[in-house]
Amino acid sequence: MSGEGLDPESGEPRPARDLVERLLLRAAPGLETAGDAALVDGLWRTVRRGGNGAVRQRAILERHGRLSDVVDALAAVTAAA
Repeated sequence: MSGEGLDPESGEPRPARDLVERLLLRAAPGLETAGDAALVDGLWRTVRRGGNGAVRQRAILERHGRLSDVVDALAAVTAAA
């Protein structure tokens, strides 16, 4: 979430985090109706706190220096889900 994306309304570059926040505000009524608002809020909090998957994978690679450790971590997360 440290990068930029294109604002779908203006076509201008914007911080990705801001784009997600705006999307969530726009989707909030539908998420509430579907009963998914709390889940999405919790997932977004997790991403804001710990970074997205790419950030976490790069951190694992930086700590351990082996792609196999990245794969092992992904497998562990997938198995836990």
